[in-house]
Amino acid sequence: MSRLKPYIRRLMAITKTGPDDFLIIEPYSIGDIFHTLSLINEFRKSKPAGAKINLACKKRALPIVKMFSNIDNVWCYDDFDGQALDFIANSTWYQSQSNFFIMPPDMHDRLMENLPMLEGHNAINFKKNILGIPEKTQPELPALNQELKDRAAIGAANIGLRSNSIIIFNHAVTIKPLDNESFKSLDNLFHGRVYYDSMNGNAPSWTIPIRIPLDEIPYYANIAGNVITLRSGITDLLSLSNANIYTIYPGGNWMADWFHHNKPIISDQFRTWGIRDLGLNLESSEKKIFVENEDTHEIISNKIASHINGVK
Repeated sequence: MSRLKPYIRRLMAITKTGPDDFLIIEPYSIGDIFHTLSLINEFRKSKPAGAKINLACKKRALPIVKMFSNIDNVWCYDDFDGQALDFIANSTWYQSQSNFFIMPPDMHDRLMENLPMLEGHNAINFKKNILGIPEKTQPELPALNQELKDRAAIGAANIGLRSNSIIIFNHAVTIKPLDNESFKSLDNLFHGRVYYDSMNGNAPSWTIPIRIPLDEIPYYANIAGNVITLRSGITDLLSLSNANIYTIYPGGNWMADWFHHNKPIISDQFRTWGIRDLGLNLESSEKKIFVENEDTHEIISNKIASHINGVK
């Protein structure tokens, strides 16, 4: 343990976390950082006036940090020592600390062991437990930003994105992408108005490729009016949108290869982590599309069409 204490001290020094300040360590990606930041305002209420709340996170999450604007200092990195953080989170020494918090629930054995005892069993309630804030706390979303809205409007106009269109986000860290043929029914419903976020992979010929900055996704969604996405951090970002949101929640076989255990359990958990389930936006229009392990591309395409037809 003694060799890992300098790891934490280094993080505190880099983030300018003094003895009366607090450090939040969020080593995962977009959805996780969104959940964590939605709880920071409540966390701050119980802390002394003038105390800083600092953050260590991945570089990719920086646009999300800027959207919330509730962190005093942030340090972004390309990767993290997951084994070190996991070891620290389960140490007696960590339990005796009060000014830094390792946020991933799956790094805390005590949370996983007490899973049935935690009301709600969802990602945000786990994080409330880690931060020591009441379970009744409602996540707080960032205010919509006029500058981002204006920037998205210009970008959308440049590519011809207009209302009554649909944007496909067929990528996620935790879920394998679907075959593009699974989305083919959208061509009949929105012919000429199907946009495909090409961050990971080539857009099919019947779609219009698009690249959207993370912090502008809710604004592009509002312009298009319709979005379909795999369950990912993008779903959490879309809690800020008033568009029609269709989220694909797949079975265990669709989970990323780096999930080595409990894929069915994890995929079942994801199905209970919708935008309204998590309390992110109780007015969200999100509709869940459940994709099973045995579903063919044709079956998935028909499921998509049945959820969207008549709503667009």
